[in-house]
Amino acid sequence: MELKSVTEDDAEFLFELLKQREGRVNISHKSTPDWEEHLQYVKNHDYQSWDIIWIDETRVGNIYLTKKDEIGIFIDKNFQSKGHGSEAIEQFMEKNGKKRYLANINPTNYKSIQFFGKHGFLHIQNTYHKKFD
Repeated sequence: MELKSVTEDDAEFLFELLKQREGRVNISHKSTPDWEEHLQYVKNHDYQSWDIIWIDETRVGNIYLTKKDEIGIFIDKNFQSKGHGSEAIEQFMEKNGKKRYLANINPTNYKSIQFFGKHGFLHIQNTYHKKFD
């Protein structure tokens, strides 16, 4: 496995990954951006670190770290449940060398809750919001 920094060449792969994500369990995207919005984000993202997860010569997912030390990961559905996420998160945390990482997870995203729990992340809070139109 190799982690390589995201480049514009990865935009199409990342766009396909976005389409695989389930909106109901997603926190970072309420709806899928269009291609132009996505491409602009890839070019001008504000992550501390954003990598593509490679197995041999194949992209299998992405992993990122926000400026608030929030970590996120998504593995292509064709490569899930094969240990790639576990290997990637361990490599990524070692590479970035932070003392603390956070993971914001939708409370209905049970797979992510289990995944991060398995990797030593502890539940520390529930956050609520009220929206006014």
